[in-house]
Amino acid sequence: MAMSTRRIRGATALGIALALAACGEQQAGDNGLLADPLAGNETLAEAGALPPVDDEVGDAVAPDVEALPAATPVAYQPAPPTEEGYVPIARADELLELIGDAPPDYAFDYGGVAPWGWETVDDYRVFAEPIDDGYRYYYYGPGADEPFLVRDPAYSYGYRGGRLIAVYDSGGRYIRGDAARRRSVAAARYYARAHALREAARRDNRRAVAATRWARHHRQVTDARRDWERARERQAEWQQARQRQRADRAERERRAAERQARAEAAQRFQRWRQQRFQGPAPRLYDGQGSAAARALARREAEARA
Repeated sequence: MAMSTRRIRGATALGIALALAACGEQQAGDNGLLADPLAGNETLAEAGALPPVDDEVGDAVAPDVEALPAATPVAYQPAPPTEEGYVPIARADELLELIGDAPPDYAFDYGGVAPWGWETVDDYRVFAEPIDDGYRYYYYGPGADEPFLVRDPAYSYGYRGGRLIAVYDSGGRYIRGDAARRRSVAAARYYARAHALREAARRDNRRAVAATRWARHHRQVTDARRDWERARERQAEWQQARQRQRADRAERERRAAERQARAEAAQRFQRWRQQRFQGPAPRLYDGQGSAAARALARREAEARA
């Protein structure tokens, strides 16, 4: 009887949520941020709009590394445990700092999972896919189909030229010798999945991000970035690798403009969330602003199309 009661209560709440979403999508779909009647239900419930839906309907998660298909081995040719060995994680860290707390640029479908994607103005990419204990992140350079780093909650894997060159623990510490070599199977599976995700994220498979889903889960993403910031403070070689990656003046200016545009987008989204997603969704990027903001505004428009 208790199970039956929970199902009835969940079905009733779900019906209310779907009814509200019919109106919410008309409002939120204006800028590519869509209301999500299931994942966003907890956010709406905080505002007293409806009771929480039972957890029988949840976000689909990607397989753990042990459940991923076997993959072609990736050669392990470690970079030295110095500044050179920290280059992959330093590049990824810099990308996360650039993106900041801005919502994803788009979502896409792969194997029943809906990863998020961010693309920088200079064509770097970051994908985040949900797993049981958080998110798994994939980082790509301009024009690349293969990652230069993959990160899960326990390890990060750095690649160069199709080879595994570095493994880091959850605190960003470089792992040496046999301990790193034992991670080669996981590194190969992640490398293959990263390539498949890159193929799946082509423009014809992109869609708008559900605003309430991002509101529900964004803290996990931003906390992961802040964990890295704290870890970097303890790794001198990581800090040195970041310093060595300073771009030329023109690129620094472009990145500064994008960082500002994304920070403003995060603020606009947060204000809309504080208003309980009432009224039309804000345009996150200024089509009349800097060159970086205009480029991001065009991408935002593509997600709405």
